Amino acid sequence: MEVKLSDLNSELYQSAINGDMLKYSPKSISNAVGLVNAAVKMFAPEIRSKLYVTKPQKIKTSFYIPEKEEIDMIYNRIKHSNPNLLKPFLLASQCGLRPSEISALSGDCICKGQIEIKAAIVLDHQGHPIRKAPKTYAGYRSIPISPQMEKVLLKNINNRKESICGGMTAKEIGNEWRKFFDTNTDLYYFKFYALRHYYASKCLLMGIPQRYIAELMGHSSTNMIERVYQHVFPSAMQKYKLLLADSMDMILETN
Repeated sequence: MEVKLSDLNSELYQSAINGDMLKYSPKSISNAVGLVNAAVKMFAPEIRSKLYVTKPQKIKTSFYIPEKEEIDMIYNRIKHSNPNLLKPFLLASQCGLRPSEISALSGDCICKGQIEIKAAIVLDHQGHPIRKAPKTYAGYRSIPISPQMEKVLLKNINNRKESICGGMTAKEIGNEWRKFFDTNTDLYYFKFYALRHYYASKCLLMGIPQRYIAELMGHSSTNMIERVYQHVFPSAMQKYKLLLADSMDMILETN
């Protein structure tokens, strides 16, 4: 739609927004409106009073949190049928690592019951994998692991400089994850990144303070924990409900 600035009004502006709402996300529309408003303010301030529009409402993002029973079942199947996916699965679900961090992990990053996170492998503009430092200082962190987990992660690693996961990129990990569900159709599919949500929720259920969870997951504040990871498993929530209900009987029984 081409319209002269002098002819632009709320009706035309709203019509254009409504048309784009069918093709783009609310966030994209909001960003575009912000850009247009800034341009009008700078180059045509005299028409600002004519431009009143309604932006689309934000859609609440939902996050799937796998249950422990799902994690256990997936682990048993991967262990016996998809060994290449075993280490990435454990690093995400039990250590909370991002796929890009898993890709960058080498044997020398594991020492004395700790995983040292100090790099990530991402794709450049040409689609080639490159090693980069964490985006923020919080990305540098240590993750505690058990002796048994350390043994599993270092299995078949002959050189400490060798990749823990055979050099798999984040994209390749995602592809293997989808293939696993393609051959295990009885399982409910969820994205690989949801394993990280599982780790965060597990930490919350264990009573670990949010600031420590944020540190373990590479966040600089608890904002992300509060906004994204403040979930509990449905089964655990049911237990809490029962505890609350039972506690009500205490006052009744004392009178």
